Amino acid sequence: MALVQQGTSNYAKILTIVQSQFTQRLSDGEEAAEGAVVSTRVLEKGPNAGKEVREIRASELTPSIITGAEFQETDYGNNLILKLVDESEDSFNLQIPIDSRFFAEFAKRIPNINLDKMVEFKIAKSKLDGKPYLFISQDGEAVKFAFTKDNPGDMPQPVKKTVKGKVVWDWEEQENFLYELVVKFIDDLKTENGFETDIPF
Repeated sequence: MALVQQGTSNYAKILTIVQSQFTQRLSDGEEAAEGAVVSTRVLEKGPNAGKEVREIRASELTPSIITGAEFQETDYGNNLILKLVDESEDSFNLQIPIDSRFFAEFAKRIPNINLDKMVEFKIAKSKLDGKPYLFISQDGEAVKFAFTKDNPGDMPQPVKKTVKGKVVWDWEEQENFLYELVVKFIDDLKTENGFETDIPF
């Protein structure tokens, strides 16, 4: 389940995005699956800053169904949590920081995501600026943005403002629009008994 790395699987429940890769942290003394590459990192933020941790990383996740979603506030910031189940019926949570471009890239695709189909998540690098971005596909085809610069639809565009004598771009209205889009997405996934989405396997 989860990380795709040298054919290994069966990783832990929580996946984050660290240094432009999907990451699963290993607990103290926990052994990684055979063939998995383990790296170490010193935490820079939060209550455990300075602690060295062991992690498994990969640029893509196994195809999964989105069964639910929620917002979660942590010591490291606010996150969107996507609850995923893969073909092996393993479940895991993908954390996407709200104040990241990955969050906006997910939100802009929401109207085009078919929740009845498997979703594939990858971290790729832009050919234009070399920056990492969240790539989402279904049935081998890229899930396109429903809102773009050329075809923004209802999405507000950034505006120029003067702040302390300097002209800057203000993205607040667009960021709020995308946040509310995710709020509706979460609400649409909820039922009276919690999260419930049919799994097609």
